Amino acid sequence: MEAVKKLISRDKSHDHSWIEDGELFETYRTIRGLRYRHKFTVSGLPDTDNCQPDMIKYIEAEYLND
Repeated sequence: MEAVKKLISRDKSHDHSWIEDGELFETYRTIRGLRYRHKFTVSGLPDTDNCQPDMIKYIEAEYLND
């Protein structure tokens, strides 16, 4: 039986994700403007203002699918 790969969930109003101090955050849009939420810890990854799709795939592979 093949294992199901876990993916990072995204808000329906997702704008972008970023890493700060080893923590992954998601920014999303609301009627009151941009908001953000903490997703989970990604120790060892460098800070970035905007995670590109390849970084998200790497995080999913390394941190969610051990």
